Amino acid sequence: RSRVVFDDKAKRFSIRDLYKEGSWSYADKFESARERPKNYVVGGSSGWEYDSFVNYDFFPSVDLPVLVYFKEDKTPRRKWTVGPGKYDARDNGMVHFFPAFCDSYQLKREFEKRGLDERKPKE
Repeated sequence: RSRVVFDDKAKRFSIRDLYKEGSWSYADKFESARERPKNYVVGGSSGWEYDSFVNYDFFPSVDLPVLVYFKEDKTPRRKWTVGPGKYDARDNGMVHFFPAFCDSYQLKREFEKRGLDERKPKE
């Protein structure tokens, strides 16, 4: 189980795994939600500052999402071509996808509340 976390104090967005291996108590799950697991594609934490977002979108749409896409520019440039990034013609950030496991309208509102732009790459 995963959780999307908006940390407004740190101005940071992250995706957290709620289950520690072999741990089943609610308290343990809650504690693990505070941890920042490594990103399995490029290493480092699975967390990104709001000001690093280039854009985001829902595929195929916000009405019937399967994947959530976002791009950020804080990952080192040499890693931007890892995975689906090798198909990115704009070369303006690291591409990320995660399953649309939550209410897409709520996630969109949360992105907007924090000033993150959908489909509009930052200049």
